[in-house]
Amino acid sequence: MNLRDSIRAALADSGLTQSELAQRAKVPQSNLSEYLAGKCDLNGETIDRLLTALGLEVQTMKG
Repeated sequence: MNLRDSIRAALADSGLTQSELAQRAKVPQSNLSEYLAGKCDLNGETIDRLLTALGLEVQTMKG
């Protein structure tokens, strides 16, 4: 599962709407919608705000 899929799943599990998540993360709802649809990428700062709003954090794998 990639980061986009993880955010999409966490959003579904959270019970929030895209609009509510966008508002909490201070991201334009249109940008969030396009990102979740795979039409664009978001910068690291924006991803961090989305993850924080969803109560998630990125864990790196050490090989």
